[in-house]
Amino acid sequence: MTTQITPHFTKENLEHSDYAIAHHIDNSIPENLFPKEERLCKEMEDVRAFLTQHYKEEVGIIPSSGYRCPALNAAVHGQPTSQHMALEAMDFHTSKGTVQEIWGLIKESNLPYDQLILEHDQSGNIWVHYSVSRPNQNARHMAFTLEKK
Repeated sequence: MTTQITPHFTKENLEHSDYAIAHHIDNSIPENLFPKEERLCKEMEDVRAFLTQHYKEEVGIIPSSGYRCPALNAAVHGQPTSQHMALEAMDFHTSKGTVQEIWGLIKESNLPYDQLILEHDQSGNIWVHYSVSRPNQNARHMAFTLEKK
């Protein structure tokens, strides 16, 4: 069963993790975070709409990491305070443009990102990390690059 949150994002998008599946980690979103699902997905809809307008054609957002339970976050060597655990971040690729180009476009936009990170690992994988601000806080508009070890 698919649980649609916004037109282009589902609960399953937020919970999916290849690593969690391969290592039998239950990455289900706990009930106390359900209210945050819609906020993150709505902001990602705005990212999608912005990119679609820029490219003048539909741009798909392909999530690679949304929610991370504490066990998954530890297993993938995430930051102990990762916004993924609070359901405030999504790592993604897009159907159009390079990851570097997408990061640059969002960085120069008026989108209300908290952190925008161009991340890569030592294996050559690269992705964009977009996070929303914590409740009752202003977006910090922090944009930087980061190599995951």
